[in-house]
Amino acid sequence: MRRLILLLALAGCDSTTSARLTVHYEDAWQLSGFEVRTEGERRPTQVSPTVRVLVRDDWAGRPLTIDVFGQRGDQPWTHGKTTVTPVRGGEVSGDVVMTRLPCGAWCTLGATECQGDGVVSCFEQDADQCFVWANATPCPSDAPFCSHGVCAATCVDECAAGETRCDGPHAVVSCGQADSDSCTDWLAPVPCADGEVCSGGACAKTCHDDCQDEETQCLGSDVVTYGDLDGDGCRE
Repeated sequence: MRRLILLLALAGCDSTTSARLTVHYEDAWQLSGFEVRTEGERRPTQVSPTVRVLVRDDWAGRPLTIDVFGQRGDQPWTHGKTTVTPVRGGEVSGDVVMTRLPCGAWCTLGATECQGDGVVSCFEQDADQCFVWANATPCPSDAPFCSHGVCAATCVDECAAGETRCDGPHAVVSCGQADSDSCTDWLAPVPCADGEVCSGGACAKTCHDDCQDEETQCLGSDVVTYGDLDGDGCRE
């Protein structure tokens, strides 16, 4: 078992007020680094089972939430957090249990969606246990139009022109026209810029709540349930 202890200073402080974090993660994730976030501060550090975080003295005496993101390459891969109450000039401890973040586009096993005049279905990749969309299967000649993941002889609008929504934590899709029928469809996802996340149908540096916990709504023939899907602290 590794005993390396990494020292991380937040907010450029030189105090001795600190939190020692025991970080639980799987070696199989092959993480390339951690990013520790608290009070709007972000600091990268190496992967280690123990991280000591120096915090400002004026943060002592009140609950402090510390988020740890595990990076794989340049993408957030895992997330965990803990809440501690720092003691001025002393050290407190906390446990951070890392869990996998959603991969790429969000989809549920067996779900279907339109892509042009074809249908794509959601399946599981064996390599990383992520759900992804398969290649499109063209609609047949007697049902040439695709709406809400189903081929039919006529089409229906999937969305309102100009409407947007998030496609996973790092991409946004817009409503428009991109196939042979006259109905509106969800277009191909556009990735967010580096350092941005998708929240409320737009890419931004910080997120905000799109909904209440466990709220549901219809999306075509599917039911969408909301929650903090990507560990960024906001509901989507």
